[in-house]
Amino acid sequence: MTLHHAGEHTTSELAELFGVARSTVYRAIERAATVTAARS
Repeated sequence: MTLHHAGEHTTSELAELFGVARSTVYRAIERAATVTAARS
């Protein structure tokens, strides 16, 4: 998620880079945000 948060790559680029669907990237971003919020 570092690549996304740094603004270096779009969701589409990350999906292509990792060979997954964009929906998978969106779920991973949401999951990371939830975990981060729970730690605060």
